[in-house]
Amino acid sequence: MLNIAVLDTEEFLAWVGQKLPLKPSNLGVAAVRKQLSSKFCAIAVPDPQRNDPDERAVVVVDERKARDFFAFVSTYVSDYAPFTAFFRVVTTDQLDLLAEEPSLTVGSTTSVVEKLVGTAILEAALYLRSPRSNETGRPITLAAAGATYSAAAFQGLALGPQADVLAIGRAWQSLRSTLGGEQLPLDIDELGSFWQVIRLAVHGGGPSDRPDSESVMIRSMRQVIESGRVDDSVLEDLLSSLPELRGDLSRFRGTREGRARAIQEAISLLSNSTGTGGQLRDCAAGCLLSLLGGGSFRFIPAALSTGLSLRMAPLWFAVWSGLQASSDIMTEFNCMGRRMARDLCARPGLYSPPTDDISVLELAGMGADVDQLPRGQTGSISVEIYPGVSTRQSIARVGAPSLNSRAEYQRDIKELKILMAQSSAILSRMDSSSTSESDPKYERPSGRNAYSRRKS
Repeated sequence: MLNIAVLDTEEFLAWVGQKLPLKPSNLGVAAVRKQLSSKFCAIAVPDPQRNDPDERAVVVVDERKARDFFAFVSTYVSDYAPFTAFFRVVTTDQLDLLAEEPSLTVGSTTSVVEKLVGTAILEAALYLRSPRSNETGRPITLAAAGATYSAAAFQGLALGPQADVLAIGRAWQSLRSTLGGEQLPLDIDELGSFWQVIRLAVHGGGPSDRPDSESVMIRSMRQVIESGRVDDSVLEDLLSSLPELRGDLSRFRGTREGRARAIQEAISLLSNSTGTGGQLRDCAAGCLLSLLGGGSFRFIPAALSTGLSLRMAPLWFAVWSGLQASSDIMTEFNCMGRRMARDLCARPGLYSPPTDDISVLELAGMGADVDQLPRGQTGSISVEIYPGVSTRQSIARVGAPSLNSRAEYQRDIKELKILMAQSSAILSRMDSSSTSESDPKYERPSGRNAYSRRKS
């Protein structure tokens, strides 16, 4: 049940202007959705029994009318701009999240979620790695890891089992598209499927209604969550559906050198496989890679070398490594994982005041006009892409090309550099040819001497 008041436009303006006290009543989610189909919006207020002075009301709008709502507030509620920097707005398809409104995940589930923070670090590493095999690429930063889909999905897991990681992914992709982000090597649908499997493994859910390959992954992860180690039973269950790797598992348990050789051969087989394992092959490859160092994230370079045929294997390496009791994710990279877990798991409840610059809903309603975007001195923007889930993305500075044309602008610069290099090479050849054909006995007088002779 929700403590909520359904309003028309005049009542809403009076409430925003603090001229109308709310008279909320207890309504179910279905009743709120039905009434909102013919009303402007609703205002949900926190449970008065909690008596928390820091909690604020939440605005609820029909998902089909969200764009009209933000067009209205941008015109008639100029005292709060952007509106979602001051009021959290949720749509009717997110009402279940608001109705349950759990406090953040507690107990053992919190500790499991924290172990998965390495996925954001690995996703950033995939984006920052150099296309040249002999170069390591740019260093992983806290800002880069925090801007990934994995960081956003991680916050969804922290909210609880009702958070929709697929909706978070769509909103994250929509934001990147709005801000003119470059093309990324990982497909958003692959990332969404990856996080859906993890959500089911962490928070539960009937594997019986999932494909067999997903059921195997979910079952194996739950076993590692409970035991803290990848034992032979986990490997046997995970590899049983992959004919390329069926057989003696002892080859993955010998000395480090023998283990590394066996894992390398197994990953080569998975890379060249033409079977239908799909995500299960990436999952198995990541699991085997995690055995190299017993959960150590110092083996990230090995995980990044799996190639295009196993694109999601590095993220699965992060999952399997993080779930092991011997994982070092909280201490590697100058404790980056610990800082991310601290910040991303400490999101306040949905009735708390917003802390972002704007929501993705309002951003979509106002368009991608760079001059209107709220920006800080860092040239980035913090956006709420799902209730309680934020991401910080870079935006263009004043005077830079528009966000929609950033990709074309970068291509133009690249083409111009190529043309300049070609022109320089042609001029060099022409200059060399001219020098070789000139008479070596003839010495042209300098400009100063010629001028002197003309003067005399």
